[in-house]
Amino acid sequence: MRRLILVALTALSLPAAAFAYPEGAGDHVATTDPNKVICRSQEVIGSRLATEKTCHTAAEWAQYEREMRLTTDRIQMQKSHQGG
Repeated sequence: MRRLILVALTALSLPAAAFAYPEGAGDHVATTDPNKVICRSQEVIGSRLATEKTCHTAAEWAQYEREMRLTTDRIQMQKSHQGG
C-alpha cells in the first residue's frame, strides 16, 4: 500500500517539475560564484523550434529558481484545497 502511494505521489509531482524549471536549471548555481554570468537556452512559448538565450548572474538564477519553486508550490496547494 505504501509503495502504491509513493508511486502515485511521484507521478503527480513529475508533470509540474517538468515544466517548472527552464532547461539547464540543474546547474547548481548556488555553489558557484554569485557574480558569475550563466547563459541558458530557453524554449520560446508558441514555437516548436525557436529558443532564446538568456544570461544572468548565478545569484539571479538562484532567485529565479526560488520564485519558480514557490509559485509551483502555491499552485499545487491551491489545487489540493479546491479538490482538483
